[in-house]
Amino acid sequence: MTAALLNSLVLSVAGLASLTCLLLLAVAEQHGHWTIGVAVVDGVPLRTAVGLLDVQMYSGSSNQPLESCSLSELCDRRASEIDTSPAVWCAFQLAGGGSVQLLAFATLLSLAATAVALLQVSERVAPRFASLLQRIGRFGLTTARLEKLVLFLWLLLWLLLVIFIAGYAAKAPRTLGFGEAELGQSYYLAVACVFISSIGGMVLAAQTLKLWESQVLVDFLQDLRGARLVVRCLYGMLFVQLLLYGVVALVRVDMSLLIPCVGVYYLATKKGNVLVAYLMLTISTLPLDVVYLSASFSFAWPTSDTASLGALPGTMPLRVLSSSAYATILLLKGALLIGMALMHTKVRCKLLFRTSPGADDVEAKAMH
Repeated sequence: MTAALLNSLVLSVAGLASLTCLLLLAVAEQHGHWTIGVAVVDGVPLRTAVGLLDVQMYSGSSNQPLESCSLSELCDRRASEIDTSPAVWCAFQLAGGGSVQLLAFATLLSLAATAVALLQVSERVAPRFASLLQRIGRFGLTTARLEKLVLFLWLLLWLLLVIFIAGYAAKAPRTLGFGEAELGQSYYLAVACVFISSIGGMVLAAQTLKLWESQVLVDFLQDLRGARLVVRCLYGMLFVQLLLYGVVALVRVDMSLLIPCVGVYYLATKKGNVLVAYLMLTISTLPLDVVYLSASFSFAWPTSDTASLGALPGTMPLRVLSSSAYATILLLKGALLIGMALMHTKVRCKLLFRTSPGADDVEAKAMH
């Protein structure tokens, strides 16, 4: 693998990540569950999903909205003392109004970053795109400048998304009139997009600004191809863990994803101190993983206490998917602990069998 091929690989990953971010933003905008809770309308508590511009209310266990109206309409509507205050809906209108423009601009940036990244990668796949890049280069947009353009689009996308989720979380009320409200799945999809854009931006910055040595990464990939089957399996489990943490990020960003990175670094360098760090981090986080997994499964499935209000449509599958991914991560952690212990720990046992009661004495005299 050459440095040019590595550069194409990085751009391919960036294009795929940008496309994933674009899909997450589209699903988040269409889903419309930015804040969920229970609102009181005409004295009746209703399950409510608040979007950026509108509100959907559900009755009982039905998945069909009982009422769907805009935030501006609810803000101007008069309500009784026991109903949700119009001030709550006005606050949501203020939180979502400015966020719509930011979200639309972020979607356009994601489209642009995907197009530019895939255009550069397609030069190797289809020769016709090479001539197109040559024509673009006549206007001063060389390959190096296009790489910096992709990096700029990524950083701008990341900044807009951070401003968007931070601003919405700060302005959105913590109640819909009955009990506490919580941020919905659409919000966490946007958080997952921030997570993806952060990783993609760091990789692009390291490659574009030459913050790492390309030859080191090329040598690492070549060593990976020539490694033993056991080492490849360990690498595979670590990489699968990283992908599963991306699934978990749809509901909750867990910084334990750095632990598989430590494991990859150990397999690449074979340093004992790194192995100790990996084992300590893995073992210390296992109890916390079990606690979180138990809590996530209890919240993912509806109980008899919440059956009267039910769960909002579309919320449970995402939580179950995240919990299942976390359970798989927990199993992989245990398998990796056993695999690394069996591979890198040498135990020598010497068994001595006594053939007769005086065998040791006879053997000692013979030696003299």
